Amino acid sequence: IADADQAANSLTVTVNGGASATVNGVTISGVAIDASGNVTANIAADCAATNAGFTLRVTDAEGAFAETALSVAVT
Repeated sequence: IADADQAANSLTVTVNGGASATVNGVTISGVAIDASGNVTANIAADCAATNAGFTLRVTDAEGAFAETALSVAVT
């Protein structure tokens, strides 16, 4: 992730519009961007979890944003 106007680690990232989200027993939380633009997150699944889809949104200080889908396959 990169932004021409600000450092990568100062961008805001959300999952399904919030700091964390749970879909079909899969939870994504702790989403962060490091100074190099790498995105990290914590992912947990309960025993009955099934495949889940999430939307990640990165927003800069000016309100510009980009979104992408994150699919988690539970096997």
